[in-house]
Amino acid sequence: AGVSEMTSSSSLGSTRIILQFDFDRDINGAARDVQAAINAAQSLLPSGMPSRPTYRKANPSDAPIMI
Repeated sequence: AGVSEMTSSSSLGSTRIILQFDFDRDINGAARDVQAAINAAQSLLPSGMPSRPTYRKANPSDAPIMI
């Protein structure tokens, strides 16, 4: 899948999973794979969740740099 790093953090009622992909991985293809994995796991998640899991794409090189 081209994942170079995966980290997660959890607190009461919330979990965040961060996936970093290899530089040569197409970000749109990676986003489709992440959405497919979320869809596949949906039936394994608690039924009382207030909202469905979501994802967002972020490119660290888009962050402003101050010198």
